[in-house]
Amino acid sequence: MSSLAEQLLSQQPNWDQNQDFLYQIDADRAGHSSIDQIEQDIAQIWKQALSVEQIQIHDNFFDLGGTSMLAIDVLEELEELFDRDLSLASIFEAPTIQQLAQKIKACSPSAWYSLAPLQTKGSKPILFGIHVLEYRSLCQHLGSDQPVYGLRYGIAQESIEHVPDLPRQIEALAGHYIQEMRSLQPQGPYFLMGFSLGGRIALEMAQQLIASGQSVGSLIVFDTFLSKRLRWNSFKQTITRLSELELSEIIRRTRAALFPRVQPSPEGAYKAYQAYPLGESHFFEPYLPKPYPGKVLLFQAQERESGVLQSREAPEILWKSIALGGLEVHEMPGDHGAMLAEPYVQHLAQILKQSLSHPVHTKV
Repeated sequence: MSSLAEQLLSQQPNWDQNQDFLYQIDADRAGHSSIDQIEQDIAQIWKQALSVEQIQIHDNFFDLGGTSMLAIDVLEELEELFDRDLSLASIFEAPTIQQLAQKIKACSPSAWYSLAPLQTKGSKPILFGIHVLEYRSLCQHLGSDQPVYGLRYGIAQESIEHVPDLPRQIEALAGHYIQEMRSLQPQGPYFLMGFSLGGRIALEMAQQLIASGQSVGSLIVFDTFLSKRLRWNSFKQTITRLSELELSEIIRRTRAALFPRVQPSPEGAYKAYQAYPLGESHFFEPYLPKPYPGKVLLFQAQERESGVLQSREAPEILWKSIALGGLEVHEMPGDHGAMLAEPYVQHLAQILKQSLSHPVHTKV
């Protein structure tokens, strides 16, 4: 029981039979508290989570060193304190103490289910980041004139504690994301970017948009690998590669494939997806991409890890076969998770800004 409820009980010892009423009083703490008190409560939680001593109400959570994983912990505490269902998108929509306090006070739900604003200001066409929202640093380097919105299933509505019923087909998830995106921007051209698995979903979204008569301004993917059917030639190549490896290396790769390490969700990822122990790529049904009529901008990592049945082939190998409008490839230093982090993201942002200023619209 909270301190407020305990205080009321101490003052009214004969209310033992009315504890439900006390819980109702305490449960509506946000409704009865002043905006100043809510701001103070938020500031105290932020200080503990971010390990900082001084916070102003206009400070941005992410500028103070906050990450999406820290945001999850913060929002869980705020949910318990104010008895409000808060989605992860809350911290993106209201990243300052003042904005978040107003949102909690008003108890206003988001207009979307899977759409979250990452950077709302700017006169340029909206850039949509698909499924994996590791774009905080990228947004900063793209500049204040570039609006960016993220799409992540359930991020705008589902409480932190709720595991959303994620569609198992990439095609179905892409269709849902398109609906959310078009509720904000009804007509194209659409500018899509996706990191890792998000690149596959962005590709499918682009395919569906073009099939429906819409225009795609840019399709940008970050170190996204595509699947292909296992052909006899590739099987022979796999056997040849395995025969060239030491037994210890074969065992290491086999162990890594069968018992993958569960890593914390990447920047912007939703906590609920940690429920899938093999990662989201294993959760979805197999997705075999079709030829794409437009151009693709691919950023791929210079360093990559091999699996037991994988070579160190770069993602561009399969992208070349489906990007009928051409493939522009940029090698980025570091490994899979480094390109959208400092310091590499600065160089990536410069290339991306130049590309976005000269879009190649694709439409049937």
